[in-house]
Amino acid sequence: MTSDTFPGYRRYCEIAFALVRNFRSDVIPLVLVPNDSMSRESLVDLLVRRHNEGQSSRQTQTNAEFLELRLEKNDLMPSMRELPSREPNEDPWTAWSGMHRGSWYDAEAVFADCALWHSSAVDQEDRGVEWWPRSNVTLQHVDFLQNDGSVTRTGWNRSHPDIPFLWGWDPKDMGDEDGLVGTHVGFAFRVKDADGILWLTAKEAFLELARTLPDGVRRRTVTGVSGFGQFVIE
Repeated sequence: MTSDTFPGYRRYCEIAFALVRNFRSDVIPLVLVPNDSMSRESLVDLLVRRHNEGQSSRQTQTNAEFLELRLEKNDLMPSMRELPSREPNEDPWTAWSGMHRGSWYDAEAVFADCALWHSSAVDQEDRGVEWWPRSNVTLQHVDFLQNDGSVTRTGWNRSHPDIPFLWGWDPKDMGDEDGLVGTHVGFAFRVKDADGILWLTAKEAFLELARTLPDGVRRRTVTGVSGFGQFVIE
């Protein structure tokens, strides 16, 4: 299992709220951005352009072609203040649940990436901490897998009816960085028949989309500042 373990409530809270505060103040520092920081609109514009037109030299399709969906910047910007409305009993993680098989493409290499995104459950524990103000939080566990099916690391995503962003923890196989790698927060949106999330970490930003294509195949794309992901959801 990865050594980048969950940093605990205090450290997680500090990192997560800093990400939200930066996003709302319109100054988003990202280590992978040459100028160290971007505005909210500039970040959205960059990720949308990369989704529509960018690709690794090792890809055969852009993410827009793979998902059969092009984006406009205005598809995202209005949703950056609150979660998209849903039916009262609708599961916010339905579009993402299942076995995800695919690859992550960076500038020089391709990495096989397989993960099981479990069906969601209601987390009714009252945690009694600042960043978890009430119960009835919707929780989704994620297991990251080797080719033989063994679990290399685990993460989770959570949504809360009173908080207009998503919480998440996704440790990476790159050593312990005191929670800066694993902690992420997301801003959800819907465009046409696709579900999307703009995820932020202290180092990266990812535009994630899930869609069922007209032929019934479920696909997911991830467009990052540093690379691209393309997956089929089974």
